[in-house]
This record gives sequence, structure tokens and C-alpha cells, in this order.
Amino acid sequence: MKKYLFLAAAIVISLSVAGCSGGKNAAKENPARSTAASDTTAEHDSGSKTDSAESKPDGAGSSSDDSSSDESGSGSEQGESKYDENFTGADEDVDMDAIDGVDASVADDSAAKGDVNGSEITIGDAKVTDFNGQKVIIITYKFKNTSEQDAAFVSRINTEANQGEAYLAPATAFTAEGYVPETLVQNVPYGETITVQRAFTLVNEETPVTIMAESAVNPTLEERVTKTFEIK
Repeated sequence: MKKYLFLAAAIVISLSVAGCSGGKNAAKENPARSTAASDTTAEHDSGSKTDSAESKPDGAGSSSDDSSSDESGSGSEQGESKYDENFTGADEDVDMDAIDGVDASVADDSAAKGDVNGSEITIGDAKVTDFNGQKVIIITYKFKNTSEQDAAFVSRINTEANQGEAYLAPATAFTAEGYVPETLVQNVPYGETITVQRAFTLVNEETPVTIMAESAVNPTLEERVTKTFEIK
């Protein structure tokens, strides 16, 4: 009898110990699962943040690209000429009186007019003005197309300006109300005449300026016009 009582007590104690061990193991497993879950969540969050961070530069890039496109578009619109592809009517906006400056006096105009490369060329008036800390001289030319084909001034005529031995560079950046460089490339039908303008940068404010126009295709002394201006 005592034997059975002892056996029953041992079973009860064994079950109690097993129950306690199971509880401890369960308690040990839960933190591990929590940690794993926490790591998984952290990785997911990190991935989400990474994805979000990566998407932001992409988004920023798109915004930048869109902005560049907008600016580029605006630039194109701002840079568009008000004239058509033939620059028709550009000469109508030529106005030397609207340009601030001093009229250059004529020193020699004995060869200022002539026939050059299918065109009748006359070197007109000149004006000296200030631009970006330099002196610029603006020249006008009368260009009559005497050939049987439409033509632009620059396709027929080469122009130069000199002060003594010094060659004057074209003032390509010069802008002013009344100055229309598009006239250089304006298409001129047969028999029509337009006023063309071109600007040059002076090397000093004393030496007279000599303007020359000759054929852009086959220049010769016979087909050349010149005019000299005093700029003092």
C-alpha cells in the first residue's frame, strides 16, 4: 500500500515538475518569437524606409526633369523669333534713330555704292554707342537683289570693318531697340530692296572706321564697295 502511495506521489511530483518546465520553456520561446517578429518588422520598416528614400530621389529627379523641361520650353519660347523662317519684314523694324549713341560722320564715300555678286549694295549711315563697357559701331547697308533668285544678304555679301590695320570683330552679342541683325539673313525676292544692319566692336575711339562689302563667293577688287567714317 505504501508502495502505491509513494508511486502516486512520484507521478504527481513528476507531472508538476514537467508542467513547470513546460511553462519555463514556453516563456523562453516567446521572447525569441517576439525578437524574430521584431527583427522582421524592423527589416520591413527599414525596407519601406529604403524604398521610400529611393522613391524620393526618383520623385525629385522627375520634378527636376519636369522643371528643366519647363525651363527649356520657356527658353525656347523666349528665344523664338517673331519672324517667319524667311525673316520676312525684319527690315521694317530697323530704326537707327531709336538706338542711343552718336552719329558717325562720313570721311569718304566715293566708293560706297556698287554691284556686287548679283546685288546692288550701298553702305549707309553709322552710329557709335556703348555696350558692356565697349564702343560699338552700327552700320546700315542697302541691299537690292538684282539676281533672278531669292537671296539673303549674307549668302551674297561678305562685310568687314577696320580701324587702320586692326580688324573689327562683329558685335554678335549687341542688342538694342531699332537694331535688327535678322536682316542679315532675311530672304529678299528678286528686285526688292531692304535695309540691313551689322554691328562691330571698336578697338579705340579715335581711328576712322572703314567698312567694306564684297562678294561672299568670288571676291574681286572690281566688285567691292567701301565707306569710311570718323568716330571722334
